Amino acid sequence: MNEMKIPIIGISGFKNSGKTTLIEGLLDFFVGKGMRVAVVKHSHEPIESDREGSDTDRFFRLGASVLAYNEGSVFTKRRLKEPPALKDAIAQLGGKYDLIIVEGLKGSDIDKIWLLREGEEQIDETISNVIAVLPWGENRLTKALTAIKKLFLEKYQREL
Repeated sequence: MNEMKIPIIGISGFKNSGKTTLIEGLLDFFVGKGMRVAVVKHSHEPIESDREGSDTDRFFRLGASVLAYNEGSVFTKRRLKEPPALKDAIAQLGGKYDLIIVEGLKGSDIDKIWLLREGEEQIDETISNVIAVLPWGENRLTKALTAIKKLFLEKYQREL
């Protein structure tokens, strides 16, 4: 799926599990290191690309390029007859990034970090390619960075 060999990491979990908050922390870290980062956001709800305070607005303000899409539209609000495949959405970004973070898409085959919601104790057994499960209330950013650093070394033969 990733012909460009750009490191891709998913941040997944059910609604209100802290995905956006973790991605903001990751963007602070990676953009602060001078990395070019893109965020691909999948949404089951209408995309609010220009509303101040929306997820896409927050990611952009932290220095990431953002491509958001759902079953019927892309960030540009262009209507589609069929939902794009993740690989097609990523291909639209081109090869100019050091890291692509995918928010959501828990059923995809990308490597992902799974966030448990408050009160959840385990991950759904149907979710695949999980490199780390982060419980609610812990220092998720540190644990996510550790998992991503390990992924970079093992899969992409790169150091962060």
